[in-house]
Amino acid sequence: MPRPDPLPRVNRSGPSGAFDQFDSSVETIRILRGQLRHSERMVQALIRECAALQDQLREAGIAPKGARPNRKPPEAGIAVPAVPPKGPQPKQGGAEAPLDFSED
Repeated sequence: MPRPDPLPRVNRSGPSGAFDQFDSSVETIRILRGQLRHSERMVQALIRECAALQDQLREAGIAPKGARPNRKPPEAGIAVPAVPPKGPQPKQGGAEAPLDFSED
């Protein structure tokens, strides 16, 4: 979108300078309102165009891109116990440690 023209600036002094500056401010507000209306019309046209394109995609049987697809694998929802049903497996690597707690 092209940038709007710079707004007119009035820098006068004297008793009538305040009125000229007020008139300039009113003109500036009028220009800004016109630019705002133009921008709002452009946004509304873009929204209508986007909705029409989405309708065309639906009619063609193509789903419009929306939210990201679920990336979880199918087995992600299956509950798995933390400890196997038969109990914990013995640790590998050596004999049992003696459980003698008496002090000799």
